[in-house]
Amino acid sequence: MNRKWKQISPIERLGRWRVPQATMNRRGDIKLSRVAWEMLEQARYCFVLYESATRTIGLRPSRAHIRDTFELKPDGKHGAHIVNVACLRVDHKVIAEHAIRFQDVRLDEEGTLILELARATPAYHGRRVGAFHNERKVPQQRHRQPRPNWLAETTGEQADGNASVPLATR
Repeated sequence: MNRKWKQISPIERLGRWRVPQATMNRRGDIKLSRVAWEMLEQARYCFVLYESATRTIGLRPSRAHIRDTFELKPDGKHGAHIVNVACLRVDHKVIAEHAIRFQDVRLDEEGTLILELARATPAYHGRRVGAFHNERKVPQQRHRQPRPNWLAETTGEQADGNASVPLATR
């Protein structure tokens, strides 16, 4: 029997851990996944760029700690890194009311990692919905009624803490 075989090549499917991801919390910490950090050539420092017309944050790698560079600090055991860009809130009024996830994290032709604020989405998932909502709750004052002093009613003693002296002898 003569068979006519065709060779099938595998489809490159990028899973969750193989695509670059970046998030930013309310405090201004940008967390890069291991893949996104490797796209920055595993730099220890980076320049933070901001373009207000398109509301885009750019991270350009730097090998040395020079003026105006931010440190990429390791976070967690899977190779993520964090850079604190809280100065964007003050200088350029970039405010995130909650944690956001940047969509389509990519490099441009100059080697700058592009993070578009206009395309960012809320970054909560099913396991941390409570954490997402609990930080926005307003604490409630509890109005408790004073507990009745049942000991004074049954023994005839005063409620001021003088339990050893009966009322009749006072």
